[in-house]
Amino acid sequence: MNEDILNDEKVISELYEKRGEYETKLNGQKEKMGELENTLKDLEGKSGMDDISDSTKEKIGEVIAQVKEKIGEAERQIEDLDGKIKEIDETLAPKPEPEEDKKTTEIEAKIKELEEKIAQKETERAALEAQKNNAESGEFIASIDAQIQVIGQQKERLNQTVSSIDEKINDSGINDATRERLEEMRDEVHEKIDELQDKIDELQDKKEEYEDQINDKIDEINDEIAEIQEEIEEQKNNTVDEQIIDEVKKSSGFGDLGSFIGKITDTVSAALANVRIPDIKIPPISEIRIPKFESKIEITENKEEITFDDIIAIAPFAKKETLDKLVNKLDGNDNIEFDKIKRLAPFLSKETLMRCVRRSGKIDMKRLKSLAPFLGSDAIDEIISTMM
Repeated sequence: MNEDILNDEKVISELYEKRGEYETKLNGQKEKMGELENTLKDLEGKSGMDDISDSTKEKIGEVIAQVKEKIGEAERQIEDLDGKIKEIDETLAPKPEPEEDKKTTEIEAKIKELEEKIAQKETERAALEAQKNNAESGEFIASIDAQIQVIGQQKERLNQTVSSIDEKINDSGINDATRERLEEMRDEVHEKIDELQDKIDELQDKKEEYEDQINDKIDEINDEIAEIQEEIEEQKNNTVDEQIIDEVKKSSGFGDLGSFIGKITDTVSAALANVRIPDIKIPPISEIRIPKFESKIEITENKEEITFDDIIAIAPFAKKETLDKLVNKLDGNDNIEFDKIKRLAPFLSKETLMRCVRRSGKIDMKRLKSLAPFLGSDAIDEIISTMM
């Protein structure tokens, strides 16, 4: 491209005039071809009619051939005019030098790559939002709330028991020994109330931990998207071509700025559909069974052998250290059913829980996922290594 052409207003004016003529002819040819195609469609429909003679069908066939020939001529005219218009556009807006073109292509590719990353992150974020609001999450939260409610009701009954004991203590008709025993009973009930409150706090922490797990991941993705958007803006700022800007400032006589400059950069819009991230699943905590509290407290020596079901029943009210000792006293030769381990998992130490897992027999990934919140990373790695 001769640079002098862009500095010659007369030549530029002639080129735009010629381009306008080609544009008019091009539109005329497209309109003509549209009419011909409609005519062809109509003729082909008539030729398929059963109530016309063979001679008429023959004549229609000849006309169809002529129309198709006219359509072919129109297509060639359109192709020719398109080529001439493109040639003028390239003359008015020459392609950048190879080195500049390479730089622009690299920047555009980088922007496209970054926008694809944003699309992927947005898909991940949408999946997490769906996870947060899906039925399974709702069931998990509802399960914890239900358990908190049950324990809260039991706590309220114990508070009523304390009030009843206080009334007895304040009765002037009882002797000192009875009053002392009632005070001991009240202290024991208060201790049990504190244990129930600790269990409520523990369940509440589980609920908040689950919600925070998803919210933290969403916040992390939002931060990553913001960083990528900043990088895109930086890349776009690097696409300014000062040479083209100078040419525009020096040139005159152009009426269509878009035609003069041409296409400098393409709008990039790409999205990764159906990108899935692993589900974040926390298994529901097993139902807590609260034994009925009797106001009359008897201290007896129980010499019966304790079972795993007995431990599950008292788990919400016993300390973790006590439960560990009870579990470790069980017959080490007996296999433990996995469902029972799952119900007791929230109340055992990681070490004791791992010993129970070893005694449950073969464990698959689905079962491992249900115990993962209560096992340490080392234990999880050990179990996975046995699967491989």
